[in-house]
Amino acid sequence: MSLNKFIFLWLATIFISSGLNALLWYGTGESVIITISTMSILIFAFLSVVVYFAGEYMLKIANKQLYLGLVLGNMGFKMLMSVAMMLIIRSRVGSVCKTVFLSFLITYLAFTFFEAYFMLKQSDSKK
Repeated sequence: MSLNKFIFLWLATIFISSGLNALLWYGTGESVIITISTMSILIFAFLSVVVYFAGEYMLKIANKQLYLGLVLGNMGFKMLMSVAMMLIIRSRVGSVCKTVFLSFLITYLAFTFFEAYFMLKQSDSKK
């Protein structure tokens, strides 16, 4: 996958995730939800960029096991980070309300689908 296509899809994912989260924020007036949603979007966006460039590097080495390790490591790290983030939210706020959970889930799923797509295209383009 070219860098231009990655950037376009990356920005589209950020825009879609932000838009869906904004629909959840509308009318709540809770700054905690907005802060958590914004933080999760920024973290997942940054992680996607790191994974893209790490994948490009690993595919140049032509070690398929290393690339597979990146895919599995990314999935595991995102899951652990998600659980940790929910525990942090719970300790700070006292409970995880449905709006916060839905906001985080939207962001998680949007970036998971995006990363699965670009990693599949990235691995196919280097065959």
